[in-house]
Amino acid sequence: MTQDENPLASDTVPDKARRIEHELEAIEQSPAFARSPVMRRLLRFIVTESRAGRGSQIKSYTLAVDGLGKPEDFDAQQDSYPRVQIGRLRKALELYYHDSRPVDGLRFELRPGGYEIHFVETRNCPFSEHLAVHPSAAPFRGFSLFSRKRGKHYAVACVFGLLCAALLAPLFAGGFLVPWGASGVRAYSEIEDPPMVALQPVAPSPQDGVDANLANWLTSRITGALLGSEWVWVRPMDVALEAGVALPDYELRNRLFVRDKRLFLALEMVDVKAGMTIWTQATPLEKDSGGAIANIDDILAALVSQAIEPGGTITTRIMQGEHGDRPRPGYSCLLYVTNFWFDRTWNRFDVADKCVKRTLAINPRFAHAWGALAMLEYADNDFNYSGKGAGGDDRAWKAISTAVLLDADSAFLRSIASYVYFRRGDYGQASASALKAYALNPYSSRQLMRLGNVLFFTRQRELGLKLSAKALAADPDPAPWFYQTLFFDAVANNRVAEAARLMAAMSSVTKANSVVYSHILKAVLFAMEGKAEAARQSWKQVIARIPQAATAPRSVFDRLGVSKPYADRAMLLLRRAGAVA
Repeated sequence: MTQDENPLASDTVPDKARRIEHELEAIEQSPAFARSPVMRRLLRFIVTESRAGRGSQIKSYTLAVDGLGKPEDFDAQQDSYPRVQIGRLRKALELYYHDSRPVDGLRFELRPGGYEIHFVETRNCPFSEHLAVHPSAAPFRGFSLFSRKRGKHYAVACVFGLLCAALLAPLFAGGFLVPWGASGVRAYSEIEDPPMVALQPVAPSPQDGVDANLANWLTSRITGALLGSEWVWVRPMDVALEAGVALPDYELRNRLFVRDKRLFLALEMVDVKAGMTIWTQATPLEKDSGGAIANIDDILAALVSQAIEPGGTITTRIMQGEHGDRPRPGYSCLLYVTNFWFDRTWNRFDVADKCVKRTLAINPRFAHAWGALAMLEYADNDFNYSGKGAGGDDRAWKAISTAVLLDADSAFLRSIASYVYFRRGDYGQASASALKAYALNPYSSRQLMRLGNVLFFTRQRELGLKLSAKALAADPDPAPWFYQTLFFDAVANNRVAEAARLMAAMSSVTKANSVVYSHILKAVLFAMEGKAEAARQSWKQVIARIPQAATAPRSVFDRLGVSKPYADRAMLLLRRAGAVA
């Protein structure tokens, strides 16, 4: 690390050592590190090596043996343990700085692609005390917050602070948030954490033809899918056995076995407190012509969508418990908002809105809560759930802009951003954001559905239809709008029988709160089928729930996120049937 890269280079050696030790002690005493001896030992090792100038020379073997206490015969090429642990440490540091600022103006950064701790000065920027942002959390249109030149580093960080202040100010003024330091704001500890899942590594099974390479690869893919979902914390199973470490909430166990000469991977999610299996699947591992596992993405999509994500087994159990109608700030609040977005139950908006603003009042740097606020703003803008006409495109834009500034590598936030871009008519940025979200997390059925819609309506028809089909395959209980791209594709191409089949599938999962959506599409289908009277009656049902549909029927399709060519086709059919003027 050069002097220009390290703002501490001008410190005296004793002062530099003192500040590093103060920061290290503060991190070690935080709740997440205090209960994890492995994380404390690993962090202290790489801090010591980095302070001595050897950080860039740390290898996986050194990390495993000297940092994690593995025996000298440890095979770093075959065992991913050190890489998994460094990933946990990087996430733990991000979470620590999400809630805490450096005690002496010095921040530890463990950047992707290496094992070196970078010591980054923050006290010279007047806004740094309010910001704890990962270097990858660049603003929407992309500049690097942490320049290689010290002067640029300070200037850009300060510009970032001003930008955040400008984004946050209207929300304070509008009464969204309680300002930092105001009376009544509770500690960050009141924000509920996501559940912890302990992952059992996939074990080799030589008798079944499974070597260590395949086992490690499967473990790595499963770990990546869990972390990419952003809805759980993950740690290896053996950490749960250490003294002083709290039990995980869930355990993901696995077993490789052979049946009828086919290799199967069995996964089961266990509720540790209840001592019972709450989700399980056993899937054959299909190999392609090159010998690679061809269906791993389908296996992981089922795991994430059915067990981890909102609407899955874990989140359903949590929301059916004590947090069902009284979500706490943080994790259960975000679940509540995402469930509202998909179920659209009118009487839940107020609860969702209050819990998000309460979360942000406690921690204004909670990126995912800003994303949730953006979702609520658009929902209220389109359907006036608050009864005050309070939602708005600009307010949603400011909320998601703040969210992505704080966490640029969140698939959840990028998927929301893609929808906001789309609704604002910026198709290029909508498509780019959707592709970024898909690269970060290709396994969430709800996210795949959202991305499929955005890509389909931004003129990427084939990919949009592909993602929509993947979403339907992964989700055993899809909402009606999972079928939206497929339905409008059938409408655009006058495939009447297919549109009718899709409408029947949607009707089978339509809930009372989404009846208006069903009536909109039924009116279009009846018009396609030449059933003019049925189309007019269905549209009257739409008007009863959305009075604006009588005078501005085109706006109804805007609210559904249907782009102009497809909305124009639907409007033409409805006019021919006499349903709209």
